[in-house]
Amino acid sequence: MQFNQNALSKKTKHLDEIKANTKLLDEVIGRNMGIDVSVKEQTRRWVGGGATSYLLELPQKKVYLKVKHKDVTVESKLEEEKDFLHESCLSHEYKMLKTAEKAGVSVPSVVFYDTNGDFEFLATEYIKMSLEEALNDASLDQILKLWESLTKNVRTLFDSGLVHSDIHEYNIRCKSAEECVLIDFEECRCFKQNCHFEESLDFTGTNGHSSLGEFPLCHNQKYSVHINSLARMRQVFKEYVAEKTVKYIKECNYDSSNGICVTIDHGKSEKTYQPIKNSFFKIDGQRGEEDKRPRIINALCDELLNKQEYILVDIGSNNGLFCREHSKHTNGASKSIGLEGFHKFNVLAKALAFLDDCKNIEYYDFLCGEDDLKTLSLDKPCFISICSVWHHIQQKQAFLEQLKNFDIAYIFLEMAVQEECYESRSWEKEIENIKMALSLSEATLIGYSSDYNRPMVLISKKQLTNSQKTRIRSIMKSIYRKSLWERIRRFVHGK
Repeated sequence: MQFNQNALSKKTKHLDEIKANTKLLDEVIGRNMGIDVSVKEQTRRWVGGGATSYLLELPQKKVYLKVKHKDVTVESKLEEEKDFLHESCLSHEYKMLKTAEKAGVSVPSVVFYDTNGDFEFLATEYIKMSLEEALNDASLDQILKLWESLTKNVRTLFDSGLVHSDIHEYNIRCKSAEECVLIDFEECRCFKQNCHFEESLDFTGTNGHSSLGEFPLCHNQKYSVHINSLARMRQVFKEYVAEKTVKYIKECNYDSSNGICVTIDHGKSEKTYQPIKNSFFKIDGQRGEEDKRPRIINALCDELLNKQEYILVDIGSNNGLFCREHSKHTNGASKSIGLEGFHKFNVLAKALAFLDDCKNIEYYDFLCGEDDLKTLSLDKPCFISICSVWHHIQQKQAFLEQLKNFDIAYIFLEMAVQEECYESRSWEKEIENIKMALSLSEATLIGYSSDYNRPMVLISKKQLTNSQKTRIRSIMKSIYRKSLWERIRRFVHGK
């Protein structure tokens, strides 16, 4: 980003000149809002855009008013733009606000735009709640929805050919704990970028040709990204998400109290089912410190589907471990969908995926056999994982009927072995029933889980070749051998 030195000079020259021309201010307020208006000057956080700002209050209405001299023009330009915009700041912001609003971006509605003497006046609805206030008071679920709201608004800007160019926490206000509003469009411009959204200026701060400016107080803050963009805002949000996730985990214990573990009495537990480890915290789960099943699933997907587009569907996704590890393994190239019947597990899964920067993941509150798979976009061959979950599904036959409507390439199951789980049938007969109901070709026992010693079975649409079976056995041996050496290394080093 480049800056117009003439515009910067005029901003300094005319800063707060309206204070010596209060008659002009009063005239504009009077003709647009009447005379019974409380006028309070607002403290400037930094020189920044250089506007003099006021809060205008009527009994049933609050309005935020910005005032600038007409000679103060848009001060920046992108490296890709031919020239600076020689437009006065507030007339330009007025135009950009109306353009963004028409495109569907959540912005403050314009109350009035006016001129008087040498000054411009832009009044918008007053959005009381700051982003910091919203993040402090919001629940974990609300913070994640607030992030979705922010990302959606920036995406809408991008799709509409607009670049805000100044996205930071002080330019985001909140109408509720789940809905954000973008403000301060003085440096916004119409500029269509020839790149993906994730590579755009407002997302990363650079698009390979232009780069945005740094956050105004970047040298007094701890975030590694200094540019005004979603990339920096993600770091801001992560601090709040991490803190509230640690507290939220205490509500996500895996036992008989959550309403989904109904086949076997799981008693009481203060632990989550799967372990959790990221750059913010490490928490042991009931499955122990290490869970090798995600490695197995990723390796099977690589071996069997490596040249195809596919979707991983994890049934009973719990805290989302399988989807997270699959996303990281493929860098989000393949979609991962987690289906879970306990809402709090899904909130936790979304938070952990956010902290791990996972891509192309979706989590849904879903009861197999009761909710409809048609609501999901399963438009590619599916690799389905059902690990220690099948016995918890109450409407098994209805769920199988739904699965018939989709392209099921493989189903990976880890099966509980207690006969009471399957109406006194063995797990082997339960596997055969699944295979026959879906008209799949082959069910192959590929090993046993190391912690629970439960059989792991791969059901496939096409019969596996001998070379594939040999390769799968080699994969299993490699994963278990690597796991053993990792345990030895941790023991030797006291970790």
